[in-house]
Amino acid sequence: AIGICGSGQMMAITANRFPFMRATLLHTAAESGPAREHGDANMLVLGADTVDEASAAQILKVFLSTAPLDDRYAERRARLARLDTSRP
Repeated sequence: AIGICGSGQMMAITANRFPFMRATLLHTAAESGPAREHGDANMLVLGADTVDEASAAQILKVFLSTAPLDDRYAERRARLARLDTSRP
């Protein structure tokens, strides 16, 4: 998923209230890789007031082309999943 609003803050906060959403507010392409690799972020949020169009395109490119690192960060993601109280 991709979300864009003024600052991006409220969109990311709201999205993360839904089960299994891992929204991340990014400002640079350098942040995109670790957000996907380490946290398996599945929603990119951009602030229209804080990120220019060229930067947004680069952030999106990196975000969509980066896969999660299964081995090193799998346990961290599993611990986060256990915190999700929305599951029955």
